[in-house]
Formats: sequence, structure tokens, C-alpha cells
Amino acid sequence: MGYKIGFLAGAGAGYVLGAKAGRQRYEQLKGQAAHAWNSPSTQSAVTNAADALKAKAPSAAHGLVDKAVEAQHRAATKADPTS
Repeated sequence: MGYKIGFLAGAGAGYVLGAKAGRQRYEQLKGQAAHAWNSPSTQSAVTNAADALKAKAPSAAHGLVDKAVEAQHRAATKADPTS
């Protein structure tokens, strides 16, 4: 689903930037995009995605810290192989 949204956003942006339809068409597309963004279903999906990311953040942060410690250890070992 994310690919579909990205494709549609890219297609819309390309059309707006490349079209010679003028300011009126731009304003029409801009209004439609604002309407779609402000729709309850879109805002619900955004809220759900944000909540899911917030729930995953602590475990993701822990994983990042582990990777940073591993990288630091590898770098220290390369710098001083006797340690």
C-alpha cells in the first residue's frame, strides 16, 4: 500500500510540475490534495502509523545502541588489535 501512495504522490507532483494547465488547475489539484489529507480516513491512518512507530521506538532505540556499541568495539579492535 505504501508503494501505491508514493507512486500516486509522485505522479501527482510530476503532473503539477510538468503540466501546462496553468494556475487554475494547480489550485484545483492543491484543493483536492488538501481535502484528501484532511479526510478522517487519512488522518486515522496517519495517527495509527504514528502510534505504531511510537510503540516500536524503544526497541528500535535499544537495537541502535547495541549496533553502535558493536561498531565502536570493531573500530577499537582494528585500531589496537592487541586489546
